[in-house]
Amino acid sequence: MVADDILLLKLIQSKDEHAFKYLFDMYFVPLCRYAHLYLNNTQEGEELVLDIYMYLWEHGNQINRVFSLMFRKTSFKTPKILIKTRA
Repeated sequence: MVADDILLLKLIQSKDEHAFKYLFDMYFVPLCRYAHLYLNNTQEGEELVLDIYMYLWEHGNQINRVFSLMFRKTSFKTPKILIKTRA
């Protein structure tokens, strides 16, 4: 992780809306494509990624856990984060 990424994560932890928007703009489309590979459904993939972003905003103080969920849980056919956030 480079210094810019660390700064971005710290800003998001402190609820910086500009940093969050930057993160959203940079990764939303790639994450949706990644989710689509496993879910085979564009709408479900987008909803999953939006749920993860919402979780990130609400639980920014647990940012390391959130990022591991973002990149690991989307690889399962029924991602656990989807189950948790929709329950």
